[in-house]
Amino acid sequence: MGGKALKTCPTERKTTDQFYDIAGRLIPKLESILGTELYILKFYRTKKDHGDMDILYKVNENFISKKLNVREEVEKHLYPKDIIVNDGTVSFEFENFQIDLSPVKEDVWESTKFWMNYDPTSNLCGKLFHRFGLKMGPDSLHYPYRGDSGQVMENIIITKDFRKMMVFLGLDPERKYQGFDTLEEIYNWIISSKYYNTELFLLDNLTQSDRKRNKKRPTFNKFLEYVKDMPYESEGYHFEKNKTKYLDLIDQSFPEVHFMEQIERLKKKGVEIRELKEKFNGQLVMSWVCGLKDKELGETIKKYRDSHTDEWIRNHTSDEVKVNFLSWFWGAGTDKNNKI
Repeated sequence: MGGKALKTCPTERKTTDQFYDIAGRLIPKLESILGTELYILKFYRTKKDHGDMDILYKVNENFISKKLNVREEVEKHLYPKDIIVNDGTVSFEFENFQIDLSPVKEDVWESTKFWMNYDPTSNLCGKLFHRFGLKMGPDSLHYPYRGDSGQVMENIIITKDFRKMMVFLGLDPERKYQGFDTLEEIYNWIISSKYYNTELFLLDNLTQSDRKRNKKRPTFNKFLEYVKDMPYESEGYHFEKNKTKYLDLIDQSFPEVHFMEQIERLKKKGVEIRELKEKFNGQLVMSWVCGLKDKELGETIKKYRDSHTDEWIRNHTSDEVKVNFLSWFWGAGTDKNNKI
């Protein structure tokens, strides 16, 4: 969180020597308190100072069985001057330094470490993947397939192998595993991608929400400063605005996923959903039953759909669905006062 999560107790930046000194005292305490594996996120080796310390803790069956309230345990044993919880991360003061303690499930423990190590590598890689319509997270690289409504119908898992992800971008994955001495080494690694183009990262070319987040990230802004006047042998890779043009490339790059087959499956599913909605939806129900709306409408639709499968609706005409609904609504589906 950049050392700015705690509001009632100002914390201070620490040198790297101080950072490791604090870690040497804090980690044994946390291991005793939580009884699970801990991991301090890695950073470029010449970093001079730090606004916080990011620590992951493994959530496995043994940890879950203890039913610990992490915030309460930290307060009980470490007596922080301030502590908050945000999206599962417990941020607290320890020796005038902000500590961010985040839970990670055991099945994504190793992949999350790779994803979060060496800020801002994943943020920058994520922007490259985005241009293909892909999304990289701590558990996988996936393709969010969107239906007619624009909502994500399903996330197609492309790979959980971070080495394969980096190879797809034309990056050497071993370089990240080896670590970086400077921010410039991280930036140069990203620039080495065969799909790199400075324009992809400019704030004006990001979505509004992404632009707002990245304005607050020092390492991202330093990256923009680093590349703004850098000469290139070529203008860089130019992406098509229509991301569907990259579907075949994704399919060919990850043949084991049968990506295009999954796309066709979801297209078919989308057609089936659209056909169902054309026969039965909220607008139709309101036109069939005058005065039915809001919460009562939602509850009526839910109760009817609970007793009528997709297959039943699919195998009957629109008129048959209407007649059946009205019979149900005025009969077994509601009481005499039309209340479900």
